Amino acid sequence: MMKTEIFASAYRRLRERLLPGAARMLSDTADGEDALQDVFCRLWTCRDSLASQEDVERMGARSLRNECIDTLRRRARRDAEDATPADCATRDYDELFAEVDSLMRKILSARDREILIHRERDEWEYDELAAYYSLSPANLRMIVSRARRTVRDEWLNLKNQKS
Repeated sequence: MMKTEIFASAYRRLRERLLPGAARMLSDTADGEDALQDVFCRLWTCRDSLASQEDVERMGARSLRNECIDTLRRRARRDAEDATPADCATRDYDELFAEVDSLMRKILSARDREILIHRERDEWEYDELAAYYSLSPANLRMIVSRARRTVRDEWLNLKNQKS
């Protein structure tokens, strides 16, 4: 079990080292602070499984990078939604979703399709998915990654065949 002092010491050292990078990635110091705080709140809940300060530092750095990437993806998705006219975007989105949904039904298992829909369309966080499906967040990331790749590859194959 990790002592609070060791964890706090790791937080202070990592904060100084990682905050500038997170702020640069997210183009905002406040967003970088938020991402760092979120990461350490999650690490705090699993501190008993972290054996040393090096484990905290390694997991913190990796988790912060992933948190920044997720934040940028959410921001890009939100910006894309704001940039398109509502009536045109809704019609195109509905048509596209129907095509992709049909494709997903053909090539993905029911569980993988449902997980991908919850993650992408419904914007569930990995922690929510993990609780709902009784799977680890790492396992869910792998399922989502493979499902995305499978759908993307099949989509590109269909588009190439039509061309």
